[in-house]
Amino acid sequence: AVIPTCVDLDRFTVGEKDPDLAASLGLSGSRVVGCIGTMSNWYMREEMLRYLALLTRSLDRVRVLIVTRENHELVRRDAAAAGLPNDRLVVTTAAFADMPRFTRLFDAGVFFIRPVLSKRASAATKLAEFLACGVPVVINDGVGDSGVIVGQGQVGVVLPSLDAASMERSIPEVCGLFDDPLIADRCRRVAAEHFDVVRGAQRYRQLYDRLSSVLNKGTSDEL
Repeated sequence: AVIPTCVDLDRFTVGEKDPDLAASLGLSGSRVVGCIGTMSNWYMREEMLRYLALLTRSLDRVRVLIVTRENHELVRRDAAAAGLPNDRLVVTTAAFADMPRFTRLFDAGVFFIRPVLSKRASAATKLAEFLACGVPVVINDGVGDSGVIVGQGQVGVVLPSLDAASMERSIPEVCGLFDDPLIADRCRRVAAEHFDVVRGAQRYRQLYDRLSSVLNKGTSDEL
């Protein structure tokens, strides 16, 4: 049984950017790319920041938004070391209840996860949240089936590696995400197909019912 990463599709929805929120963050009129949530541990912080710095150098009107509870001073320090100009960077925090509004500010979400053995059977919750809000993603390959889902669903860019050449080659694809009028609809459809929390809860219930039935029969033949 596979229990997917889940998102509440009634809370994380597709919609227009909140103009007041964008203005308060200095993002009005900008292409917004960046990260939400954790940027350490399994997340490849240095590589993410280097990639975001590349986007600011390569594309017009791009501003980087990072919504995280991690130390903002350290985030800015690491961003500067990666070549990301401070005047193109917005670092803020948000309550979970406000995350749908913040997530809808993005034109593309970026996150890279270290593709170690334990991550081959995992997926980031932020993938489901970005897609549910109609936001395409830029991710690295080798983490669960995320790369397959994003690639087959045409809802983002999957980097085969995180060297400088692969990052550079992805820039035209990212531009294509910005210019695609159907991208939000595809993102939402993929989120509903793979990550609906209602369906995830049903799968959990079915799994527990199956285990309970087997244990009650006193046999492990079906396990």
